[in-house]
Amino acid sequence: MNILPRYIFLFQNLPIHIKEKSFKLWESQLRNFLWDGSKPRVKMKVLQDNKEKGGLSLPNLKNYFFATHVRTMLLWFNEQKNPKWKQIELKLVKKLTTLIFSKGKVKKAAESSYTVHNTFEIWKTICRKIRLEMKTQFCSKKSFTTPNSLRIKLMKVLQESNQRCSSTKGKWEKELQVIIDEDDWYQISKSNFIHIRSPFWQEFAWKLQLRFFKTPHMISKFSKDKDTAACWRKCGEKEADYLHIFLTCPKIANFWNKVTSNIKQMIGNKVTYEEKHLLLGIPLKDLNKVCNISSGSLESRH
Repeated sequence: MNILPRYIFLFQNLPIHIKEKSFKLWESQLRNFLWDGSKPRVKMKVLQDNKEKGGLSLPNLKNYFFATHVRTMLLWFNEQKNPKWKQIELKLVKKLTTLIFSKGKVKKAAESSYTVHNTFEIWKTICRKIRLEMKTQFCSKKSFTTPNSLRIKLMKVLQESNQRCSSTKGKWEKELQVIIDEDDWYQISKSNFIHIRSPFWQEFAWKLQLRFFKTPHMISKFSKDKDTAACWRKCGEKEADYLHIFLTCPKIANFWNKVTSNIKQMIGNKVTYEEKHLLLGIPLKDLNKVCNISSGSLESRH
């Protein structure tokens, strides 16, 4: 994807204040490209999440825009690097590196430089966005003189501030009638991209976790015909939800019987697994313990 480097190049070389309207326009264009002009079935914030959290790590242009201005502020404190634009800004604005930690005098002092003024305004926006107070560890001279540490911390906080309150986990909990721990939900997202090598099945597992597929039960909510909620395999089920379509339908019972029998052959009957383990791939709590016992018994036989 060569779009992001082009945006970053413009952000770095044109230190202007970009309005919210522009970011919404660019995001809309990216959304139309991703979904080929059709209605999106997954929110953009979900796609911008990390893969370990159920997203696809799509770039958030606004966060990258913020990061480029933070980079500018870091270069103000870096004595080893002295580009020409930095020399000009230091001459136009006196005591530039100390103005960051003050509140009232920033606007008036930065008026002599349009670019410095924009950077300060964006810094204020970042502080408001992540509810950052000027007295915190981020806003100290020590933080700005250690650029890598500050940049990593700020980007992490910015990403966390954009995190979605996932309603998908709640829907699975309601349908499966269980409580899914945050750690288990994290492990599902992580294993989809680490343990599954096939791109096709990676995509399938991701779509299943986010409830991307439209089941008959979901389609019936937008249709006046009540028969649309019935299972399309014609098994007799009148309310075919995710649990039925992917797990409990009698038409696919033979498949899951083979899966469970293979699991029993490998680890025995010492582990009890539920629907959430089979459908979502939530790791079994006692699996490592059982595997260690099984491997120990095999070694003793040899």
